[in-house]
Amino acid sequence: MEKDRISHLLSSNDAPDQLEAAEFGRICNKLTTKINELAAQDHRQPDPERQSPIRVVEGQLNNLTIVLSPLRRVPFELIAEILALSLPETSSYVGRAQLIEACLICKSWRVAALSKHILWATLDLNLGHSPYDKVMSWLGRSGNFPKSLRISSSGTLMPTYAENVGKLLSCGPTLDHFYLSMRSTFEWINILQYLGKAPPPSRTWNSIRSLALRFNVRKWNVPPFAQLPGVESFHLYLPLMEDAFSTTGSCARTRLNFRPEFLQNLTDLRIQFDWPPDPIAAILECCSNLEKLYLSFENVPLLPFEEWPVFQFPRLKSLHLASLTSLASLNFIRAPLLQCLHLDSHVKTFFDAGRLYLDASEVKETWKGFVLRHSGLTSLYIEDIIVDTTSFRALFSRSYPLPHLTHLTLDRVTWDSKVTRLDSWRRLFSPHVLLRYVHVLPCLESVSLLRVDGDFIELDALLEFVEEQERAKTNDGGQLGSRIDGTPGGIRDFTLTYHAEAGPGSMSVEHSLEIQARIDSLNHGGTSVRVGPRFEPPDDW
Repeated sequence: MEKDRISHLLSSNDAPDQLEAAEFGRICNKLTTKINELAAQDHRQPDPERQSPIRVVEGQLNNLTIVLSPLRRVPFELIAEILALSLPETSSYVGRAQLIEACLICKSWRVAALSKHILWATLDLNLGHSPYDKVMSWLGRSGNFPKSLRISSSGTLMPTYAENVGKLLSCGPTLDHFYLSMRSTFEWINILQYLGKAPPPSRTWNSIRSLALRFNVRKWNVPPFAQLPGVESFHLYLPLMEDAFSTTGSCARTRLNFRPEFLQNLTDLRIQFDWPPDPIAAILECCSNLEKLYLSFENVPLLPFEEWPVFQFPRLKSLHLASLTSLASLNFIRAPLLQCLHLDSHVKTFFDAGRLYLDASEVKETWKGFVLRHSGLTSLYIEDIIVDTTSFRALFSRSYPLPHLTHLTLDRVTWDSKVTRLDSWRRLFSPHVLLRYVHVLPCLESVSLLRVDGDFIELDALLEFVEEQERAKTNDGGQLGSRIDGTPGGIRDFTLTYHAEAGPGSMSVEHSLEIQARIDSLNHGGTSVRVGPRFEPPDDW
């Protein structure tokens, strides 16, 4: 075998072909024989100086053995999948640097990375520091995979910013999703002016399916929205009213001039705002084809919902109302096909100030009316609210049941008082009370209790409830009956996670052998039960 060919294999991760592997095998056998001979000579005539030649030959053998390693024969497709799993986020600067480092390890890794188009399909950057040609080169490696581009402004009005963005949106690759964050409405105006000069048939702008615009501005000059492409998904993040307007009145008089046909074409809409209702209501009234709606109210306690009209969403299937301080907004939603509802009052502060306190009277009036109008709900997700025993029980009443609900998630649902918290858990989640919910939620099959305060968990009672459901499933004509699809009723999936501040008492319950045996028994019986891992909140939680 030629020496340069051997050197090539020793300095790369290339796999040898059949002839090369056979030749390397013969060389390895010769080296092994030589090591044995040197070792035998050393055994007959011990000589410390003779150990050095043995180590040299062993080093040569190790280098050659690496060439024959099965790892060199791992298919590119498998390496590509490993890279995709180990580098899940490649759009940021750090993620892109890690991907480039992986490509520099060896030729096979580079080929594998280039073959995995999803690794190159997203970019999150500040265009002022990323030349147009580099952006094109990166996204060009994604082939026909749907591309996503996120661009954020540096905050300084740069002459080349609008030109770079406009050039990408007029001459760039076809984009599936485009996100643009701006610190001035003038940036948006300049970009649209640049796009206006580009030939319409060739513009990337017109091919976008999903568009997100975020305005982090200190002064609101009404930006033009008439030139938006006919997207299916639109996310709009409006500036805080106190930052962008001098008075509440000037904000209320603002109009967002979207074309009616643009709004009617939307199937997915997300709006984050703390403005008075008029500008937002004007948008929602035109969105008759929505299937998914997300509204974030930014924890504004005085938003005058009494001024909102009733919104008709004949095709809406998923509704997420975020940063709530009241359930009043539910009074103005009419969505006969609604299946998934997510309510949260999440705030990015350590204290609970601003979180929704669920009042029993509001539940019995507002929630009752909403449930009676939308009894077809199949998924309910309640997050970051404060309840008491009465208000929580009022959520699930025989007077207004949820007969089709299959998935229920309670995420960081806390009690109004630590004094009554333990008693509330015991009363609400005791076996006989839990079985009461079977009649209110006859199709329930998945329950998730997330970020629960671990000091007050009645895990024994919760498992007893799931076990009772499991027993009922196995009884012919059991009390749980059958689902709409004819399958037997009962819980099929149960998940429980804890707050980080859980005390030693709950820790001993969580890890007891008896509890674990019951969990294993449920899992073997076909009911998926996951208890833990313990929830660790992020630093800014």
